[in-house]
Amino acid sequence: MREDDEVDLVIDAWAGILPDVDFSPLDVMSRLRRVARTLDAERARAFRSAGLDVSEFEVLSALRQVPDGAPLTLGELVDAVRPEAAATARRVGALAVRGLVSRFRPSGSTRLLIRLTATGAATADRAMRALVDAEAAMLEGVPARERAALIEGLRTLGERS
Repeated sequence: MREDDEVDLVIDAWAGILPDVDFSPLDVMSRLRRVARTLDAERARAFRSAGLDVSEFEVLSALRQVPDGAPLTLGELVDAVRPEAAATARRVGALAVRGLVSRFRPSGSTRLLIRLTATGAATADRAMRALVDAEAAMLEGVPARERAALIEGLRTLGERS
């Protein structure tokens, strides 16, 4: 049997105050929130190890997933990463200065296209490897069967969000 953690202690205290309330949702969501905070910190650390912040990685990741390295318009990139257009434009500009993306207008076009450079692809790959390693470490000790159940439960929860 496991020792009570902080969530158990909070729930036990509130169960004494409100004995008619089913605290099982809090049991799940409080743990999920705590794991999410840890995950955010681990992701930020993984991306920093590749010289990126989270939002920069999101841009590089969106470009890295495009088949054959095809360029995207700023609008397509905004749709892929979902921040405000101005923020994405600033991120693209900063990434271009660092040589991680290139910006260009095809001859006779007014549309600005953005393409991942070879350095940008290598940086995105390095960041993704660091992320997978960090998240694997977080999941260490969780049996495959429990991981599968967790994936399905989170998938169901995500469909309702």
